Amino acid sequence: MKTAYDAIWGFKEDIVELRKDFKEHILKAHTSQPVGIPLHRYEGQLALDEKSVVLSGKDEDTRENFRQVIGLGEVTDVFLGWDNVLRRWRDTRAWIKPFRLTFGEHEKSKTLYIYAKNNGKRVYGNKNEELSEILGSKLPHMLRRSTALNKNAGAELRFIGVVERTKGEEARIRIFKEYCPGLRGIEEYSHLIILYWSHLRDNDKERQTLLVFPRRHEVNVEKGVFACRSPSRPNPIALCIIQLLKTDKCVLTVKGLDAYEGSPIIDIKPYLPRADSIPNAKAPPWTEKGPQT
Repeated sequence: MKTAYDAIWGFKEDIVELRKDFKEHILKAHTSQPVGIPLHRYEGQLALDEKSVVLSGKDEDTRENFRQVIGLGEVTDVFLGWDNVLRRWRDTRAWIKPFRLTFGEHEKSKTLYIYAKNNGKRVYGNKNEELSEILGSKLPHMLRRSTALNKNAGAELRFIGVVERTKGEEARIRIFKEYCPGLRGIEEYSHLIILYWSHLRDNDKERQTLLVFPRRHEVNVEKGVFACRSPSRPNPIALCIIQLLKTDKCVLTVKGLDAYEGSPIIDIKPYLPRADSIPNAKAPPWTEKGPQT
């Protein structure tokens, strides 16, 4: 089944170049002001089917034709929300979140910012959330689930949510709708254990790394990845104990999460002092330096 939207879009590299030109203006601007407009903004149609995302339209300035076919297997990241590159474009509203799509191999990857709308509607972006849900459901290797095989049996890992925003020490985690009932009673706890996927380290080089220098702890001797908290490891699974600040339906506002925006959430467990705190536990002296994680 094919789904189509009117859309505007731009590439991240164009937006970054514009930010350099207007650095002082952007630093002073409020997030609701129209900043972060790409040098090349395209307008046309986004079509989504079972195998690909197709963007076809024109460069608004040069009127040159544009067509980009992105196979779903090429997509490495989808994210709905604001980041430090894009704020708001004209023809949108300040409260409408852009849809971010990254595709291609790690060294040659490209990132698009997209605002989608129903045909004939005036405001771009009013269908971004729907687009995010549809595309997320079509990417079984990404935000919704990841499949890993071992020598003996098949195993399936299902991501339950995503880090939607980070700002200073605070972060916002959005749990996917189908898993929201699992949050019932979570507000009774002050701290939680978050397991998440270090998606920026999910490549062959990082997953084949077994020896590292724990740089954040100022260690000059190599340690095995299973003897430290390095994000480079065969399975880029990270763990963090956070403070729960607020719950709002499927959204958790937390403090102390050591993750990036777009990091998929694997699991959430309540922190139980009786079970999780071991006063006499032993650790090497170098772990006392640097951050707690």
